[in-house]
Amino acid sequence: MKKAGSILALSSLLLAAGCSASADDGTIESDDSQSTEAAEPEEAEAAALPDIDPPLEFGEVHEVPRPSLHQTRDGLLYGAYLVEDNSIQPRDEDTVVSYSLATGETVTEAALDDASVPADAEASSHLETVFAPSEDGMLLVRIFSYVPPVTGSEAEQETILVQAFHAEDGSVAWTQELESWNRGVNPFLTVHETDAEHIVLAWGAHNEQTRSHVLDTSTGDSVWISDEIRAVAAEGEILAAFEAGDDLDRDGDHPAGMLVNLNTDETLWSHEFESGINIESHNFGDGLVKFTADITGQYGDESDEYVVVDAAAGEPVFESTQSAGALFCKFDRESPMVCYDNQGTVFAIDSTTGEVLWDDESIGAERELPSRINLLYKGVIYAEYTGGARPPLALDARTSEDLAFELPTDLLEVGPGYALAEGYDDLEQKAFLEIHLATG
Repeated sequence: MKKAGSILALSSLLLAAGCSASADDGTIESDDSQSTEAAEPEEAEAAALPDIDPPLEFGEVHEVPRPSLHQTRDGLLYGAYLVEDNSIQPRDEDTVVSYSLATGETVTEAALDDASVPADAEASSHLETVFAPSEDGMLLVRIFSYVPPVTGSEAEQETILVQAFHAEDGSVAWTQELESWNRGVNPFLTVHETDAEHIVLAWGAHNEQTRSHVLDTSTGDSVWISDEIRAVAAEGEILAAFEAGDDLDRDGDHPAGMLVNLNTDETLWSHEFESGINIESHNFGDGLVKFTADITGQYGDESDEYVVVDAAAGEPVFESTQSAGALFCKFDRESPMVCYDNQGTVFAIDSTTGEVLWDDESIGAERELPSRINLLYKGVIYAEYTGGARPPLALDARTSEDLAFELPTDLLEVGPGYALAEGYDDLEQKAFLEIHLATG
């Protein structure tokens, strides 16, 4: 376990670099539901959120039925209610609803057009659904696999259908069919909706042959494809990826994590990891990307190797090997990088100098830091104590000082003038989302 002494010693591993990052994207899967009456769009959109950023105190609360997944943008909360989701209130058809964050009232509600899976397909299945904020408005992207009718001796293949729907009216924005995949092979599809420009798709297990596509969010056109490296996330023209294939990690051939320019295919940065097991990249936002690899030692001991890279500079900001528990890091351009694990370790790193600003042991035993860090937003940590032993609070990410108490529990997202949280009515046995409006 990495505690104070070892954390502070890590400063020799921290490479000074300008870095940045972002909080979670706020998309979830979940349960359900209540009814919310629709308001006139003009009336709902006219209401403005409080001009408070970052918010530290909250007052009025609005509740909306909890959707299968959600996304916020431009003062609206978009929710997708999918028929196949048994955890929400049953619906007759797949529906997308947008709510005003300022009032909680319904702005638009539309049933989705039917997916373009051929009626005579031998088999089909829904693989994934994500929101994608395009330049032309919010899209709901749905991905299916199906087996076309087989004639003669033709080999049975699976086709991947990607279809985007306009969130405002449910109509089809674009449709893309990707190259076939052998039938019977679980595609292990991973979808990364990363920005208004790109949607990243990859399938195939970590240690197997892979196939990756990067699609243009607005048109669905494939702008990049590879069978040699596994794409994980993109921001602007930079793609985070790693080598994949069943021939890696043999005879000393270890996989490399890398950053690639989508326009030129130039490798901007690469790092060879000690193991190819469960290698992944995540938390790509505002210019930072975190690569993780599981390492299994000669005697079966396990540890994790972490590298956080400034994508624009092509330079590592933080490197570490963690021997006990996973290390999670939250990024925000206006905050230090805050990392924590499931053993109680918490520390903050200055994103410019690489200095460890504070950790749980340097603070001292007289003050117990919260063990559950929900969000990092504009220099503020929104956190809770395990089991609700104390009220949720906000901390200054640079100093760890308390900023506010009595915050909403189970926060999912914080933005200018509002916070979004999970809610549940035990009596009614209904789940919902709470929109908390800021007062200070």
